[in-house]
Amino acid sequence: MRILMLVLALLLAAPSFGQTLETITFEGISGRTPIAYKPDDPVPKTARLKTIALQGGGVLRFRSLQGGCKCVALVTHQGTTSIVAVSRKGKIQALRQVDVWVRKSPGTRIDSLVLINAGTRRGDDPSTTAVETDFVLGYDGPGRVGYRLLDFDDSVWPFSGEFLWSALAATPLDFTPTPLDFERLQIRSGVDTGEDHVTYDNIVVSYGHSGE
Repeated sequence: MRILMLVLALLLAAPSFGQTLETITFEGISGRTPIAYKPDDPVPKTARLKTIALQGGGVLRFRSLQGGCKCVALVTHQGTTSIVAVSRKGKIQALRQVDVWVRKSPGTRIDSLVLINAGTRRGDDPSTTAVETDFVLGYDGPGRVGYRLLDFDDSVWPFSGEFLWSALAATPLDFTPTPLDFERLQIRSGVDTGEDHVTYDNIVVSYGHSGE
């Protein structure tokens, strides 16, 4: 009996136990051609992304709500391909909200993603607007994003807030410890100063959840 109780306790304490994980990267997506991360340049339609098919069934869908575009842009930055919000006219909107959610895949949720600092300092003075030859990526300090989770009925979970990440390395935003069953994640950067640009990479989804 004690062994049975211990097993039950472990199952309750570890919501991801026994679940299948799938990591979504943005390298080599069929029919899509990433571009260099340059916020001043328009994003061609070939670099825009709306959905990715999941191995476990269903799709992962992206949307830039505040930018008015039902997709994101594929960009190369810091040696990897990631996504960033774009406007309806194809302009990178690194401070805009990105909406990521799972469609047509019961029992699946987003567990984590990786944030990559993508600052847009120019020259020696961050306040200047130097020519593109002086274009520099990166910040001297950490950045901050805000996030919130939504369930399958679009109700907002109380598990939301702000997240601080390093300016020097990609940082995961990990929801694995929470037992909440949710399908939708909304993220926006520039929470504090309005100057923190960020791209998103390596989204992890897991299968085997209940309660949808």
